This record gives sequence, structure tokens and C-alpha cells, in this order.
Amino acid sequence: MAQENVEVVRRFEEMMIPSLGAKDSSHARGGFDEVLELLDPEIVLTVASSLLEYFDGGDDRVIIVVDPTFQSKATGKTIHHRMVEIFSVQNGKITRLVPYYWDTALLVEACGGVHAP
Repeated sequence: MAQENVEVVRRFEEMMIPSLGAKDSSHARGGFDEVLELLDPEIVLTVASSLLEYFDGGDDRVIIVVDPTFQSKATGKTIHHRMVEIFSVQNGKITRLVPYYWDTALLVEACGGVHAP
């Protein structure tokens, strides 16, 4: 059973990352549908409250300032990195999420730089 659990988490991660970067929204929706199939309807997501600040962005927008720590799998470097997420909400449902990273160069450096194919 343990290896089956590992495969569920592996599928979740493999589907979540491409879905977030999908330029074609229909691909992203399809990917998220598959991701949602892996989540229990009663899932509990725990985030330290000190990492989040919520602001009314006007109209249908909510802005969150997030202050997470990232660790690069490639280099093992850990960085503390602020980011902003802008949510659009209509009829009680989140319709869009756009993340903005404070300093993408810091993330690239932590990951060992840009490598050309």
C-alpha cells in the first residue's frame, strides 16, 4: 500500500506543476480536474497564518502576500522569498489565480542558474 500512496503523490505533483504553467486554459482546467480527483473532498490544507496577509483588491480581486521558504531540489539552497497572489472571485468561486514572485532572479540563482537546452 505504501508504494501506491507514493504513486498518488507523484501523480499529484506531476499534474500540478504542468497545470500551473499551462498557457492554454483548457489544458490547465483538464489538469486541475485530474488533480482534484486525487484530493479527498474533506482535505485539510495547513499553512502558517503568519505567512499570509489578505487584502481587498477592489472589484472581484483579493490579494494575498505570501512569505514562504523555497528549497531548490537541484542545489539544496533554501531561500526566503516573498510573493503576491492575485485571485479573482465571482459568484463565490475563485475564477483566476495569478502569482507574482518578488525577485525571480533570486529563485533562478538558488536553483543553480539558467541552463540552455
